[in-house]
Amino acid sequence: MRKRNLCRSSVAAVGMVWVVGCLFAPVFAAAEDAKPAKKAMVVPVNFDDARLRGDLPAEEPFLDPASILKGKSSPRGEVLFRGKELIVEVYADDEVKIRVSEPFPHDEFIYVLSGELLLTGTDGVERYYSAGDSLMVPRGFTGIWHQSENFRELVVIERKAYDKTYPPE
Repeated sequence: MRKRNLCRSSVAAVGMVWVVGCLFAPVFAAAEDAKPAKKAMVVPVNFDDARLRGDLPAEEPFLDPASILKGKSSPRGEVLFRGKELIVEVYADDEVKIRVSEPFPHDEFIYVLSGELLLTGTDGVERYYSAGDSLMVPRGFTGIWHQSENFRELVVIERKAYDKTYPPE
């Protein structure tokens, strides 16, 4: 009888060790492997006035000269934020009026910082924007884009679309 109880006790003890081992093994393993992981600090990015209204580096002209109806394009810009999902850029140019005959390649959010923008869709409707206005230019837009001499905008574009339109160097 005693042998049988010992056997039951042994089985119970082994079972208990197994349960404890299964429940706490991940905790013990984590404690052994626990090394302070260095994570990149994530902080807000300020778009202060100096960055939004200051001098901007010249960019390579990207407009097809045949699309320019009036003026001359001298693009200037700076990427302020390059995230995994979004690109935020401040962009400025001289007065230029262009025909957008190829469908706009991506959705683009614009906040007008200075100057004026007149967009005329193929529907003939004119849409006027000035400093403080915001708009979305949807992928596929065609029509006339006319911006004033002191036009400056804050632009937000989905990262994959931006990289496809303006491939990284």
